This record gives sequence, structure tokens and C-alpha cells, in this order.
Amino acid sequence: MRNKQLRTLMLNKGITQKMLSEHLGIHPQTIGEKMHGIRPFTWDEVVKISEILGIENPIGVIETKT
Repeated sequence: MRNKQLRTLMLNKGITQKMLSEHLGIHPQTIGEKMHGIRPFTWDEVVKISEILGIENPIGVIETKT
């Protein structure tokens, strides 16, 4: 499963994919595609997700390539 650590962090913080998509300003379907590795996260999205979830080093937590 892609982005397993990201999903775990989201669950622990009570953040849903819909909530994350709203914070990022993207469609919920798009965040689903990014979570499943169909589309890559942009670096700006990685930075925002890291801030939201309190991730110091997103490398290895958020996959940016498919």
C-alpha cells in the first residue's frame, strides 16, 4: 500500500482525505489518486501536509513519485 505511514499519521491526528483535500485546495478524488500513488504529490503539497501533520522529515512518509 502506498503512503501507508501517511495514512497512519492522518488516522492518529483525526484527519480524513476530505479534510486534507480541503487544506490543500484540491478535489477529494485527486487526493485519493495521490494517496494511491496514481498521481504524485507536488513539493508544495508535501510541505503543507508536513505542516498539518507535524512531520519533520517527509522523505519516506509521503511518496512523491509513482
